[in-house]
Amino acid sequence: MIAPLWPGSPPLISGPVSLPGAETHPLPSASTATNRFSRNHGDTTAGPEAPARRARATASGASRPPTLPARSQVLGEWAGPVLEENRTGDGPVRRARRLLIAMAAVDSFYLLYREIGRSCHCYVEALALVGAWYMTRKCFTLVCDSYSLIRLHFIPKLVSRADLVKQYGRWAVVTGSTAGIGKAYAEELASRGINIILISRSKEKLEAVAKDIAETYKVETAVIVADFSKGREVYSSIKEALRDQDIGILVNNVGVFYSYPEYFTRLSEDKVWEIVNVNIAAANMMVHIVLPGMVQRKRGAIVNVSSGSCCKPTPQMAAYSASKAYLDHFSRALHYEYASKGIFIQSLIPFFISTKMTEFGDHILSNKFLFVPSAKVYARHAVSTLGISRRTTGYWIHSIQFLLAQYIPEWFWVWGMQILNSALRRDAVSHRIY
Repeated sequence: MIAPLWPGSPPLISGPVSLPGAETHPLPSASTATNRFSRNHGDTTAGPEAPARRARATASGASRPPTLPARSQVLGEWAGPVLEENRTGDGPVRRARRLLIAMAAVDSFYLLYREIGRSCHCYVEALALVGAWYMTRKCFTLVCDSYSLIRLHFIPKLVSRADLVKQYGRWAVVTGSTAGIGKAYAEELASRGINIILISRSKEKLEAVAKDIAETYKVETAVIVADFSKGREVYSSIKEALRDQDIGILVNNVGVFYSYPEYFTRLSEDKVWEIVNVNIAAANMMVHIVLPGMVQRKRGAIVNVSSGSCCKPTPQMAAYSASKAYLDHFSRALHYEYASKGIFIQSLIPFFISTKMTEFGDHILSNKFLFVPSAKVYARHAVSTLGISRRTTGYWIHSIQFLLAQYIPEWFWVWGMQILNSALRRDAVSHRIY
């Protein structure tokens, strides 16, 4: 026990004292310390010569009794080895000091973290509000898209079909109508009582399809032979043939594709010009010919057949997907220009359909019948959206694909299409489909 600082005050430390290094250097007892002091400094009160020493001391005036060594001296003699060990090695004091430094560092980091958190609290709240707004917006968009899917593809089946003749007019013009989507779309319109004008480059095929439609659906048909890849020279004859006709619906379906997915530099110059003239110029010129009459009659519908590849950049289909993206934007811009004049303009965005244009992928896509419908099934669904949606895929499964394409990041779309188109190209080359 260490004595109090002043009388009447409690002792500073009561009980046994535990100091670092006490296990290896125990505190010496009082008798041990006294003996050690006697050996080091000499004891004048012990031994056979003690009386003589006391007499000499009394004669010299040093009559004070011997004293015990000071407590600080005893502690110094005990602490010396401990301090030396801490100075030269990894002693307990040095270990304790490192522990205190580590604890201070942790406390400092915690205080710094609290200060940063307190200063950034307002920013955290702002970011939370932005995140909540973003999620709310996305959820609202998803709900609206789901409602549009039901309204477009399921509700029309529960009500009677619209009278397209009364709504738009007696005649419909369909380009690229001897096969695929064009032929199926023309047949679906004919089944609703609309007369059909077919435009394509093969006279024999045109006459055969026109005869079949007329006999099957009991409507009038007409044909116009035109090769849109020839450029502007073909449009004068088309304009003359359509003069004074009550054209209520125009379906710009004509289009060309690669023989199979391919890198742009491997395309021939003729193929590049064909894509420009057929996929882009033909739709522009046909709208330019037919639209003035529709505006004059204040009714009409124009359907521009685009492609699902217009959703995002599509590698190995660069020129084709870009031309279809042009049609999509062209249709949407025209709708804003002429919707107030009674003209309905629709951008039709199909994904893969089982047609001659996609026969290069039959070995891969043939078993995916739900995602790759026939042209006839697709046309039946697409015509039911006419007058309802200005931008649609035309088929409910394709609408789900379109929604997914809208929400996924661009890099993921590009990665998936790169894999798919590479597989289609390898399959086409291996089966020699050109």
